[in-house]
Amino acid sequence: MTTTNTFRNIEYFENPILSRCLIDEIKESKDYYGFDLFAFIINLEHFHMLIRSNDESISNIMKSIKKNSSQNINRILSHNQLSVPENPHSRDNKDSHSQDNKDSHSRDNKDSIDISLINQYEKQMNRWNRLSRLKNDFINKHSLMEYPKFKWHKSFHDRYARNKSDLMNKLNYIHRNPSKHGIAESWQNYPWSSLNSEFTNMIDKLP
Repeated sequence: MTTTNTFRNIEYFENPILSRCLIDEIKESKDYYGFDLFAFIINLEHFHMLIRSNDESISNIMKSIKKNSSQNINRILSHNQLSVPENPHSRDNKDSHSQDNKDSHSRDNKDSIDISLINQYEKQMNRWNRLSRLKNDFINKHSLMEYPKFKWHKSFHDRYARNKSDLMNKLNYIHRNPSKHGIAESWQNYPWSSLNSEFTNMIDKLP
């Protein structure tokens, strides 16, 4: 079970928009690194995950989640700029115009855009569109002066499950965390938890 806190324990995740942003980043990291995610909970100033890594170290996974979520939350809070990704078609057209005097073989090569660049651009645009919606939603509901620049605490805690019983204890601890901290009357209905049916497709079966 991994746990990390916001810097100075500021309760950023009392805000549902910022909680949504963090969960989006957990999902993206899961898709990228391919780790198994068994449970998570977003508390007011910290979050827990129960994961099993494959080839990547848990340290690198947490570093990625913390770095990317921090950048994106600060984009929503307008502390970081939210720039539109560059379209590879536009870049390719610029390059091809500058190469008009080169032979036709070179121009033909320029006309062929690497599929991987297109896929990367589509992912970047999806992320940009998602963050833009979250940012606009935030601006419509809150003052930009309401929150200081977002930071995570530098470290994180990692507690391995020793056996199946320990695994179930950690799973139950995560799910019941909202009741423990008094932020929900019913931990079963807490919205920013892996128990929420909206996030079912993120969760893997227990071993």
